[in-house]
Amino acid sequence: MTSSRKKILIVTSAHLCRNPRVVKEANALALAGYNVTVVTNSTHAPSLIHDAPILDSAHFKLDLALNLFSSNPFHRLSGLYSRAITRLARFLVSKFKAPIAEALGPIRQLNRKIRDSDFDLCIAHTELGLLAALSALPDRTRLAVDFEDWYSEDLLPEHRSYLPMNLIRQAESTALNQATFVLCPSMAMAKALNKEYGGTAPIVIENTFPLQAISTPTKSTQPTSLLWFSQTIGPGRGLESFIRLWKEIPGDSTLTLLGSASPEYRNMLECEAEEARNRLLFHPLVSTEELPNTIANYDIGLALETNSIPSRDLTITNKLFQYMNAGLAVICTPTQGQQEVLQQMPEAGWILDWNDPDTPSRLKGILDDAESIHRARIAARTLVETTYHWESTQKKLLHCVEQCFETSHP
Repeated sequence: MTSSRKKILIVTSAHLCRNPRVVKEANALALAGYNVTVVTNSTHAPSLIHDAPILDSAHFKLDLALNLFSSNPFHRLSGLYSRAITRLARFLVSKFKAPIAEALGPIRQLNRKIRDSDFDLCIAHTELGLLAALSALPDRTRLAVDFEDWYSEDLLPEHRSYLPMNLIRQAESTALNQATFVLCPSMAMAKALNKEYGGTAPIVIENTFPLQAISTPTKSTQPTSLLWFSQTIGPGRGLESFIRLWKEIPGDSTLTLLGSASPEYRNMLECEAEEARNRLLFHPLVSTEELPNTIANYDIGLALETNSIPSRDLTITNKLFQYMNAGLAVICTPTQGQQEVLQQMPEAGWILDWNDPDTPSRLKGILDDAESIHRARIAARTLVETTYHWESTQKKLLHCVEQCFETSHP
């Protein structure tokens, strides 16, 4: 049976613009000849404008299990009911530790959509998608799981209190031991998941991106420009620690934070920066299409993940590969995932530990040395061109799917 006859259902709970791994996976499989449908929920109004251009160029179909912005009154009413159920479930989990999956979000709609869909393979993303798929598919031979994060180890303590952590851990164990194959973004995470739950070791599919059109990075000049970006600029991402260190470094380097920040959090960071606040710049969120060219305007990208949260310690985030793809040098915290990348070409950037007393002088030396930054930018781009690009990474994904179908249909 050829791939064009195979139907693949990719289940997530995030908007497309907030889930680039799903978009890349779906497009790669569709271009390989599979009939691909992405099932998700539409629950975040600001994301709709960023979803539109992704859909315009998509090679897959999108099917919404829940659409809070539908013109259909019944759908809107269903959305309001679903939100009320989630709030009630979170209260019960927080108050009584009740194992209620609805605390994660609108799982019933995803579950129903999976059961009603015609497919040969379902690939589950996000913890909500994972739990929905497991309950809808007693036949695990049609289920694969992509651990974008180690879900049960990815949350700040204040968020864990109202979520059914035991259910998430049970789902992870089931996935590792029963799914037809499991994916994750780093070798460090693959080893940790396998050690925790046993089963078959996950296959590593890094969060790489298609090579963007760029020649040798332009010559770095002073003052050095630093960039950190995310959909949401918020706590728990290492920004506060970096700003406390950076503001004490003499010089004119600038730090740009690209993304959406609440007025309260932005004000807090500006107060933290003190005299350096005029060099702390905020850039509004840009579309997925604009992001690569926007990143390329800077010298150094900051990957400030904390190793106090296991999933953050083990993963390799999108931003690290996007920085290097755009020809930026990188400054990384010493997480296992980020060290995994920099070990391949140490000259592509610097690993700085905020607890090391030598770090302030090291950071000053980096920011003052335009020639070293330029060499690191060239090395970072070279590492992407030789190792970490989606054109190579997707081959592993396609091989997993091909093997799955060959095994299930000899």
